[in-house]
Amino acid sequence: MNFGQLVIVVLTYNLLAFGNGSALLALLQHRLVQDAGILNLDQFLYAYALGRITPGQNNLYLASIGYMIHGWLGALAAVICMQVPGYLVLPVLKVYERIRHDRSVQGFVRGLTAASVGIMFAVGFNIGREALIGLVPWIVFLATLALVFLARRGLLVGMVGAAALGLVLKLGLAL
Repeated sequence: MNFGQLVIVVLTYNLLAFGNGSALLALLQHRLVQDAGILNLDQFLYAYALGRITPGQNNLYLASIGYMIHGWLGALAAVICMQVPGYLVLPVLKVYERIRHDRSVQGFVRGLTAASVGIMFAVGFNIGREALIGLVPWIVFLATLALVFLARRGLLVGMVGAAALGLVLKLGLAL
């Protein structure tokens, strides 16, 4: 993937994301991991994890992906491409404010939201199918779910806890 193609992919997918960086995962995984083979699944998940624990926008993982593909210039281009759609949508917001109470517009927005949730579920399922092989990944997965949903400790605590548990289990099993 050349630099121009990276810019077009990141910009286009960001325009389609409607503010939800996680919704990009399915598109990016399919394009960069499955189709083009530019990144493997571990690299893709590493970039996603870095972006999730970094303060800032929800889709900051795109900077990590840009860096992995084209270095600092790729990271900078990805950050710029993350910002542009937000500014392009400002005129649309003016129109939306006038029509948002219309039932058909509300139905359209609910449909977009449902589609976004469905895409995120599909991505989670596909990544889980490839990543949850063996006992350690399943233990870490279930412990993370417990931390985030049952103990209500938040995503950052869940990710740090998962990383620590994974490290302890891998080192413990290696001994």
